[in-house]
Amino acid sequence: ARSVKTIELSAHAAVRMKQRGIGRAQIESTIRNPSSRSAGNVDHNLRLEKDFPPAKRLVVIVEECDNCIKVITAYWI
Repeated sequence: ARSVKTIELSAHAAVRMKQRGIGRAQIESTIRNPSSRSAGNVDHNLRLEKDFPPAKRLVVIVEECDNCIKVITAYWI
């Protein structure tokens, strides 16, 4: 079984989450079980998306390192 990586928030992500009303549980749910996963627009970044009914979709941009997943930013679309 693969080990579960710890999730770390960048300072930028923490501020943006507060501004945008995004909870840590929503971030973790999107990272652990995304609806879609694609390359981000910066090297080594991943763009993860997950639907939160009724009409919200959360985008979480992360950077993976050996033992952690660092949240770069998050926003609703």
